[in-house]
Order: sequence, then structure tokens, then C-alpha cells
Amino acid sequence: MQLSKRLKMIADMADTCEVICDIGTDHGYIPIYLVENGICKKALACDVVKGPLLAAQKHIKEAGLEEKIETLLGDGLTPVKPGYANEAVIAGMGGILITKILLEGEDTAKSMSALILSPHSEYFEFRSFLYENGYETIMEDMVKDLGKYYVAIKVKPNEAVSVAAELKDIEEKADLFKKADISDAKENILKAYLTYGKCLIYGDNETFIMYLHDEYDKLQKLINTLNNAGQDKRKEEVMHDISINRLALKLRNVSEIINS
Repeated sequence: MQLSKRLKMIADMADTCEVICDIGTDHGYIPIYLVENGICKKALACDVVKGPLLAAQKHIKEAGLEEKIETLLGDGLTPVKPGYANEAVIAGMGGILITKILLEGEDTAKSMSALILSPHSEYFEFRSFLYENGYETIMEDMVKDLGKYYVAIKVKPNEAVSVAAELKDIEEKADLFKKADISDAKENILKAYLTYGKCLIYGDNETFIMYLHDEYDKLQKLINTLNNAGQDKRKEEVMHDISINRLALKLRNVSEIINS
């Protein structure tokens, strides 16, 4: 099974485990890949729509993996009993929908060692949810596939995670930020984390740098449009978004200081 760049990024985040479940499995490509490559011994391919599940069943049969991959029809994590699967993949949908799935299947989600989440939108709101609901981000990755940027976020349940705890950590690293010539308020630093991803900001993903610059260009074009339309309030909001974008780029200097 050969995966697209987007799906390969997601699959590469999975740990070797007994059982993994793929929520919104669509064609079943990720479970097939993970089982074929010995990353998991068994997989659950789940979808709320019957059509994609039938397509997944067809591909699973063609791969000869009917005994190792079970297909389940159901909404979100509801078909998966708490404690049955070690990890979950929830990808290919908006951040708000993934939030809903995690809330409605909280017992199952919190019973797992890790979850690999790939929202296609609402990044700020989604990362805020993770902080506020006890999910620690342990890895993030980004690829550009067919002209679009995609992010994957690997988390584990950790009740110690919170917005307050992150703000405290930012306060404790004040000297480090000062060395990197960053004097922004801690709330702005947190907003950069929530908008762009703390792991991506401090990582070495070159695609992420391209994404930051592309987002900056989009925001600048929007400012020009707003200037012509005379929308002062919206212009002020976008100017703040631009400052957060530039802050995310500056924050990368912090990791350079740590590693020097």
C-alpha cells in the first residue's frame, strides 16, 4: 500500500502496538498500511457513512487482511470500547468535528496511550481544546500535498496540561525569551503556540517555515483589501494576526539558543 504524502505523515506517527483504530477511515488505506508494515497487529476501520466503509472493506479484502482489520459502522469513537485500542487516528475533517468526536468518545479517547489527530481547519480553536481538556501534544508534523498544507498532531492524555500551566511555563522562561530578543506578552506567545503549534514552532520542519511565510503573504493581501474597504476593526484584528505570525517565526530563535 503506497500512501499519499498526507496519509504517510499520519501513518508515520503511529507507534508499534497491538490495536489501532482509524476514525473516518474512508478507503481504509491507513489501517491497511499499518498492518501490512507490522506497525500494529490489528486495526479497526471506522466510519459513520456506509459508502466509504464498503470501499474500505473492498480494499481490505484485496489486501487479504480481513482477519486483521475489522470494519465498524458508527459515529466517531462510539463503536470502540474503552481500553480496546492502544491508539487512534482521527483525520480528514475539521478541528471542530474532531473536538466533537473526542468529547463524545472521551472515555475511549482517554483510555488510549496516544491519538494522532489531523484537523483541516480551526487550528487555534482545536489546539485550545487540547490544552483545556487534558491532552498533551507530544509531536507535530506538516507536509504540503497537492498544493495544500496539512498538519498532524500526536497527543496523549495528561490531566496536568492546561492553559494556566503553559502560561506559567512561559513566565518561567522569561530570561530565555529575552535572550532571543522576544519581549511579547505571555498571552501573545501562547496565541502563537495555539495558532501554529508549539512543536512545529520549535522544530526543524522546513515545510512549516514555508507555511508561515505563505500565511503572512495571505494576511498582507487581506490588509490591502481591508484598506480599500475601510474596515478598521477587522484591519486591526488582521494586523494582530500578522504580529502573531511574525512572533512564531521569532520564537524559533529560542530553540536555537537552547541547542547552542
